[in-house]
Parts: sequence; C-alpha cells; structure tokens
Amino acid sequence: MTDSRYQALEAVWTSAREDGSLGSVAINDLREHSAGYVPSTMHLQQGARCVDLGTGVGIPGLLIAMLHPDTTWRLLDANVRRCEIARRAVRVVGLADRIEVVHGRADEYAHDACWRATCDLVVARLFGPPGEVAECGLPLLAQGGSLVVSVSPKTANAWRSADLSRLAASLVDEWKTSSGSYLRVQRTGTTIANRLPRREAARRRVPLF
Repeated sequence: MTDSRYQALEAVWTSAREDGSLGSVAINDLREHSAGYVPSTMHLQQGARCVDLGTGVGIPGLLIAMLHPDTTWRLLDANVRRCEIARRAVRVVGLADRIEVVHGRADEYAHDACWRATCDLVVARLFGPPGEVAECGLPLLAQGGSLVVSVSPKTANAWRSADLSRLAASLVDEWKTSSGSYLRVQRTGTTIANRLPRREAARRRVPLF
C-alpha cells in the first residue's frame, strides 16, 4: 500500500467531488473511516467474499479492499455515473482482478442465486435507513457472515431495538474509532423468507423497522 495509490485515487475522485458524487471529506479521513469497518477483533478469512452496498465512487469497499489483500469484492450501486468513477478508481490502484463494480439494485441482486447467501461480509456507509440496509443486505450473507454498518446515535438505537430474527440475524458487536461508530449484525440462520427483500415501494410503505 503506497502513498502513490492514494494520490491516484484522489485524482480520480476529483471529478466526483466536482459533480457532487463525493463530498469534501479528505482522503485520509475516508481511509480511516473505511478501516473502522473491519476492526482487529474481527476475523476475515482468506478469500472472503465481500459486497459494498451503495458504494458510490467506491467508498468504503475499495479502501477496505486495499487494506485486506486476501479479500474479493463487488461494489454495487444503482447510479451509472458513480459506477464509472468507481471502475476508474479500481483500475488506478490495480485491483481489477479482485474487485468488480456492478451497476444495479441491491433488492434485485439479493434475489439472484449467484449473490444470495454467498457473502462473508457486506458493508454499507450511506445506503439508506437501517431497515432498508437490513432487508437488502442480510439476504446476501452466508450463514455466519457479517453486515457491518456505520451508525449515528439514532440509527444505532434503531438497530438495537429491531427484531432481526425474521432475517435470521442478530446484533453481535458495536465499536467506535476516532473516525466513526459501527455495528455488526451476523447471519445466524440458514433461511430468510424468499419474499425478502421486497420491492422499493413496499419497503417504503411498510419499513421493516
């Protein structure tokens, strides 16, 4: 991991800042925040299959992948422009062999047999409210896999009070770093109702929690 790779990323992400696809947070701060998703107490097995929901221009998935070279990633986003920027970012750091940028909707891919119940780790930074993240993210996990999200005090409380048993999952850990607060939900069961995740209109009409 060299400074030149982060300099190359900053150059790619300049256009994202200009068109509003990425805020003004400095790349060093983004690096530190992304590192917080996988603390030293959390073990990622070699070859772990990971997904970043709503990756935008590649954050945090790409930055986590740079820190964990034995992992493979799918960076998923529904915005074509942001996916294009994420693909350029992946290429400039030389990780196209283990990171795939996918344009599409999480609620559709979560029903795809090539995605559903296959992942060891799912992360989400700005994907949506807690119920949305849970409904779209947890069906992607294999048993024992983890969904890690960054949280505010309000969203952390929503996760703590949620009944995750219908999604064959439970809240197992919470932690803070100098760059943010995070929690981890683990897939504990083998089966999630085939109807989940529901279509966007149904999720908005009746949120899971």
